[in-house]
Amino acid sequence: MDTLRLRTSARNLATSRVVVVFVLFLVVLVPLLLGLLIAARASRWPELFLLAAAAPALGLVAAAIMLVLRLWRRSRPVLLIDDHVTLPDTGIRFPVDRLAHLQLYTRGGVPHLVLLPAHVPERVPSRAVAPYTVAFPVGANYLPYELVDLLLRRVSGVGVDKLGSI
Repeated sequence: MDTLRLRTSARNLATSRVVVVFVLFLVVLVPLLLGLLIAARASRWPELFLLAAAAPALGLVAAAIMLVLRLWRRSRPVLLIDDHVTLPDTGIRFPVDRLAHLQLYTRGGVPHLVLLPAHVPERVPSRAVAPYTVAFPVGANYLPYELVDLLLRRVSGVGVDKLGSI
């Protein structure tokens, strides 16, 4: 059984604002850095130009580090389903055959899915279901109804509530 991973899609990550800002940094800072390095070769005081070139170089390094950290954080899965249902953000993990009920709703324009095992009698809007709730990331690789359909195919006898906007 292959693992279902709910995460931000690669396409959405590649077109995100973070990547656009990084590309703008490259477009602005690389020519500036190259100009300073070329000027250092022709100058009487190359140390001064090399010192000036350190600022855009450090800016590029900082931007690259922030890009990598941001993309790594946004690409982590928020839900894993194989033989177990795992919600990494809350630490909840239970066997997939114990999954008894799904609740799908939208709050503030963000779709949420509640995956309730058989031993949890509470339902939304109770705060007791918060650890079992997953908010779909922007540009998720699965649409909410698509993920529910995949779960229904994988686990038979699961109840589904489609609550709409709350």
